[in-house]
Amino acid sequence: MILLVTASERASECAAALREATGEKVVVAESLVRATTLLRAECYLAVVLDQHLLETEEYRDEFYKGDFGKITGASPFRIKVK
Repeated sequence: MILLVTASERASECAAALREATGEKVVVAESLVRATTLLRAECYLAVVLDQHLLETEEYRDEFYKGDFGKITGASPFRIKVK
């Protein structure tokens, strides 16, 4: 399962493209706070992070230092969603 973290209005398109390319189920979180909740509840193969959220959300430092650091086995990927 892949976690896609983006507030883009094209999130469903991105999720569909990821699902088609990987064959994995894709779950969308619209914020880092929501992503944190999902990461605590499930295990993910990869976390795809929208670069825009990482540049604008105040919670990003806590996300990286805390919750994301506790994930085992997931690979983070940064992307720009247009």
